[in-house]
Amino acid sequence: MTSQKRLVDGGRILVLSYYYPPISAGPTFVIRALLGQFDRTGMTVFSGDPMRYPLHRDPSLGTGAEARRYDAPSWWPLDDAAVRIGRRVVRVRVRSLGNVLVALRVAIAAARELRTPETRALLAVYPKQHFLLGACLASLMSRKPLLVYFMDVYVEGLEG
Repeated sequence: MTSQKRLVDGGRILVLSYYYPPISAGPTFVIRALLGQFDRTGMTVFSGDPMRYPLHRDPSLGTGAEARRYDAPSWWPLDDAAVRIGRRVVRVRVRSLGNVLVALRVAIAAARELRTPETRALLAVYPKQHFLLGACLASLMSRKPLLVYFMDVYVEGLEG
């Protein structure tokens, strides 16, 4: 395959991957290898925000400027909280609630993108839970096909 080959003939594909350059994580390298051989003009990329997790940024991976970033705002807590109500302490899953809100934002934006006639499919690569939820909802709303790419090479704990 040449670098000019389009991923989808006669259209575009929407790619959802939470990990995308300059986020330095294993899935970033997989997506770079997976998509690196294709023409970038044939795809739209939605990803997480590397500014949310500054310890995982690596500028040598590129800027990822072509990606639209979706994540919880910087002021949103990374950890869960506890609220005291009288004698009871209730744990509030603040981080999970933020992820659900991000999933809804991703789903709405992805469904809007998928409703354009030139966008033919949705590819989710190593999505975190909220990106996978957003991809599933967008696919349902738009009736466009959803492809999910997972490859887990960790087999510890599997009986066998």
